[in-house]
Amino acid sequence: MNSTAANSNKKLVLLAASLITFICCTDFSIVFTIIPAIQRDLGANMNQSQWLMVGFTLTAAAFFITLGRFADLIGHRKLLFLGVIGFAVSSLLAGLARSPSLLVTMRLLQGIFVAAALPASMAIISDTFPIKERGRALGIFNSATGIGLAAGPTIGSLVIYYLTWRWVFFLNIPIAAIALVVGLVSIKESKISKVAVDWLGTVLLTITIGAILYVISQVSYYGWHGLVMWALLIFFVSLILLVIVECKVKQQVIPFKLFLNKGFILGAMLFSATVGFAWSVMMIMPIYLHKQLGFSIEASGLLIFVMTLMTIIAPIVAGHWFDKKNKVVAMHVTFLLSFLGLLLFAMLQSYGPMWLLIAGFIIFGFAWGAGNGISIPFALAEAGADENAGVIGGGLVCTLYIVAVFTLTIFMAIFHHSSANLPFAMRMHHGFYFLMVCLLFFWLFSTVKASATVSK
Repeated sequence: MNSTAANSNKKLVLLAASLITFICCTDFSIVFTIIPAIQRDLGANMNQSQWLMVGFTLTAAAFFITLGRFADLIGHRKLLFLGVIGFAVSSLLAGLARSPSLLVTMRLLQGIFVAAALPASMAIISDTFPIKERGRALGIFNSATGIGLAAGPTIGSLVIYYLTWRWVFFLNIPIAAIALVVGLVSIKESKISKVAVDWLGTVLLTITIGAILYVISQVSYYGWHGLVMWALLIFFVSLILLVIVECKVKQQVIPFKLFLNKGFILGAMLFSATVGFAWSVMMIMPIYLHKQLGFSIEASGLLIFVMTLMTIIAPIVAGHWFDKKNKVVAMHVTFLLSFLGLLLFAMLQSYGPMWLLIAGFIIFGFAWGAGNGISIPFALAEAGADENAGVIGGGLVCTLYIVAVFTLTIFMAIFHHSSANLPFAMRMHHGFYFLMVCLLFFWLFSTVKASATVSK
């Protein structure tokens, strides 16, 4: 009886955490499809439209590690509920916004509350499930992440067709409410860390990450001058100060040894390469389907849903592999499928063909989902998850965001700066070649690390 009740409680915890990550991730990717409607309705200019996309990412990434550590200190349950409530309120205000500036402000706040909710969710699952069940549980949790990211454009296109762009934000509220109620009755507070807060290091870390992400995301638009150069200067100054401060304190805001931990490195590499590169795919594919192949926005969203289905299935399968101790095999298969998916995308022409497009969606989508399923267990397995689960989750997601923003920026710069005389597909190919080279580097580096650690 007790075992049945415990299993039921664990399922409710997993349900609450999965709903939270679903709405957080959907809210990121869904904006790609509603920008034109916001421009028409609120008169948003290109700069404001850009900030609707990158502002969310900047604040989320800047606070992921900081709030992940904060969750370890005050309790994962407390920060999770704070993040969910704040996300729901900012979603409501975003949907009610009557000016582009207010909408951008709410997007920035959404990013901060996501940075509170996601690392706490990962840590709560780690607290709730024993090691032998953790891989499968995190696989299910990360399938919700993959569904959210991949389903965003599809949901956005349907909302635009039947309702208005404001409902993209309003729909977050009932899902957040359900997650909150389920979480309140099932999630118990985790063991609170005794580590003291390094407030100066916390502020410097946030500034450092925010500044470099601003530079990465804006330099292709504005060049190396103005605010970009000031942000670059702030980055270097804050980074130097951060290193100096952290070398003098006993309890670092983020343990430097974490980035020397081989399990964490493997998880971060796999997470960044498979999930991070998907941002570029999700950015270019709706444009390719709509402008090059002539599909409607709604039809394009439904085609991309093929990839979404794979992100639902793959994390559970990959999590099962992880629990069965086939860690290295799962890692190599995931890298291989991701590379094959990018290769198929690089073979697409101005007419498709459709079979090649669908094959690319299936293979790359499976790799995306598998990366979601096993990256976090890799990192948590050897990086002191009991005391640092929040900061580990925050560190992983922050690393993912930095890699994703960096590769997306270069991918789109390659696409836009290719010769205007080149066909659309050829300009797209150049971006995919860049991603393939990056993925091979990540794969080789991970292979060297894995041969020395995970296989033992």
